[in-house]
Amino acid sequence: MGIVVFMVFNTSPSKANSEYSFKLIDMKDGLTDNHITCLHQDRDGFMWIATMSGLNRYDGSNVKNIE
Repeated sequence: MGIVVFMVFNTSPSKANSEYSFKLIDMKDGLTDNHITCLHQDRDGFMWIATMSGLNRYDGSNVKNIE
């Protein structure tokens, strides 16, 4: 069984009134593999997901495979 990415996003611009949404991301969403080796969020808000089979960038809606 693989590891999948489970991300929490703060959808409220005000930290005092925080609302969160949850998203499960796996190979069905375009990840190169379900075995995650590293996660990083850059200053622009993109999630970088390293897997056993490649690097992926998630923008909150779509997964892009980086070659």
